[in-house]
Amino acid sequence: TKLDTANVENVSKILELALGQKAAKEVEEMNLPFAAYQQLLEIIIAAMTGEEPEAVAARFQEAEAKETAK
Repeated sequence: TKLDTANVENVSKILELALGQKAAKEVEEMNLPFAAYQQLLEIIIAAMTGEEPEAVAARFQEAEAKETAK
């Protein structure tokens, strides 16, 4: 999966908005594997939007497929 600087910054902003600055920094300092980081984001986004985590995960997969097809 390709992550450019803009995507990394967006992920950081999502974490900060959802968890607060201190907790977001703690998560970022955990150096999680990408798959774990992505799953955490999916769960956070699902909680924020009221969607099922599976629906959010499906959207992530669709976006990833479009990105790799470029």
